[in-house]
Amino acid sequence: MGSVLRKRPIGIQMTWSQLLASDRWIFVLSVVFSLLLYGGTLNNGYSIDDYLVAENLEMVNQGVSGIPEILTTYYGETDLGNPFEYRPITRITFALERSLWGEILWVSHFINILMYALLVFVVFQFFLSLMGSQYKTLLLLTSFLFLFHPIHSEVVCSLKNRDEILSLLLAFCSGMLLIKFVKKKSALLMIGSSLLFILSLATKPGQLPLVGVIVLGLLLFQKRPLKDLIWAGLPFFILTASYLATVIHFFPQWWRLDYAYEENSLDFLSGFSERLPTAFVALTHNIRMLIWPHPLSFFYGHDHISVAQWSDGIVWIGVGALVVLTLGFFGLIKKHPIVSFGIGIFIMSVSPFLNVIGAVAGIVAERWLLAASIGFCLILAYLLLGLLQSSKLRLAGVSLILLLLVLSSVRIISRIPDWKSSRTLVYKDVETVPRSFVPNFLAARFYLEDSELADDPDEKERLLRLSFRSNEMLVDICIKKARFLRRCTEQSLQLGENGKAVGYAMRLFEEGGNKLDHSVAAMQTLLTLSEAQNGLNVSKQASYIHPGRFQPLVYQGNFYLMLGDTAKAIDVYQIAMNTQDAQPRIQDYIDQLKKAYSVE
Repeated sequence: MGSVLRKRPIGIQMTWSQLLASDRWIFVLSVVFSLLLYGGTLNNGYSIDDYLVAENLEMVNQGVSGIPEILTTYYGETDLGNPFEYRPITRITFALERSLWGEILWVSHFINILMYALLVFVVFQFFLSLMGSQYKTLLLLTSFLFLFHPIHSEVVCSLKNRDEILSLLLAFCSGMLLIKFVKKKSALLMIGSSLLFILSLATKPGQLPLVGVIVLGLLLFQKRPLKDLIWAGLPFFILTASYLATVIHFFPQWWRLDYAYEENSLDFLSGFSERLPTAFVALTHNIRMLIWPHPLSFFYGHDHISVAQWSDGIVWIGVGALVVLTLGFFGLIKKHPIVSFGIGIFIMSVSPFLNVIGAVAGIVAERWLLAASIGFCLILAYLLLGLLQSSKLRLAGVSLILLLLVLSSVRIISRIPDWKSSRTLVYKDVETVPRSFVPNFLAARFYLEDSELADDPDEKERLLRLSFRSNEMLVDICIKKARFLRRCTEQSLQLGENGKAVGYAMRLFEEGGNKLDHSVAAMQTLLTLSEAQNGLNVSKQASYIHPGRFQPLVYQGNFYLMLGDTAKAIDVYQIAMNTQDAQPRIQDYIDQLKKAYSVE
């Protein structure tokens, strides 16, 4: 057998490592595995937040002709009605799609997959150029661990989150040119690097830490003096800063300035010291999700991620984790620079999303770990290669790698159907993060809409109860409860739970009685359920809170009638007739009452 193998042509004797020596095979494998893992997304439609980049967005539907509007328009609008951020590039990619082949969603998802595969390949090339060819096997394993990491399903499955992939892809391409510039000092390389980085920022801001990653890598693996790196990076900094200054001039709210409380309750705290404990909770969450990416959710936020206090145990777990990471970074930098580099990548990439410098929607999110996961995968690959280099542990190392890839594949493939539509995602994730505002807010709306379309009475009631459950949770977790108390009042009445309806009506008035429409909703429910005494008390208070308004006085008269005091009812009706918004038909009703009960 051995002699036969020796006589084979050289081309047939190619080993696996020789096969992968050609970088094009690495890209081909990235595409193949990305398609195998994420091919199921081709059956998916639009989902959460896709309206920001493509769904029913007229400037995108116009195709190429809509690009001027895209380039001169803010990215979105906050709940308070303020515009925020400037991110035109992702929208432009969808506008180009519309011009080329129209609105074909499977093609859009296919492009997401191809971009992800290209990102995997560029990750490999970037770190190869930074660290050197002696680390090629390590970086190959790192890239494929990155490709298979389940946390990236939250990016690849979402059309909106194309911005995460494209932004990081452009930043890494910029980084490769910047590394070449450090070596060759070519003006064209600097200009190209700066332009790509500017495009990355115009896709989504947040890749600035990559500059720190490049500096750290050059210091560790190419032993470049820091002074030389600073001078080499100065033109890059000037060009990037000029872009940011220009954008901020024309789009002064380039950086989002306000959040709803339910998006990020930390934004309502006054000081750095108040936000810091929750930053450690976020750090702990991010580390756990990289190690064990389950369960996954499209949104966390208030109150699944609550404002933490220094007395909370999980805060000190986060403090301990940061101490370990810091000591590991400095302690291993000479003997195990790969581990230090991985820690540095993770810390630099995750730091903008810890709500210390500024707020981010949702407090934590899987999509923000796209770059940070590279550091984790680098360290994991380094440890796994250590096992493979030992003859005694090689089998265990291979088995562990295969187990990781199988488990990751199962997790990714099982997550894809959740992203089929906004409804499927919300219905899944509201169970995963039952105290999170956004999933409950959307679930309450979606279940109600579905119940209104259901023909089967039992199914209609089931869906209505699910909507009611989410609204009850919103009452529990929200600071401003009135609108959700009103929904609970209405839905408990629909479900025939009269006791709950009375309780919610009373709470609605207590919480939101300063608004006339909430007062009216509470009084109407009490009137419907013949809660005369409670209704009279509420209507009297409503008349005091809203003096000179017609409706509270009419309800007060109705409750007096319910209690059998016709004379007082007539007196209140007559007062109501003197209000600015009085309805003339009440005068006819007063006359009928007087006649029926012989009241003068």
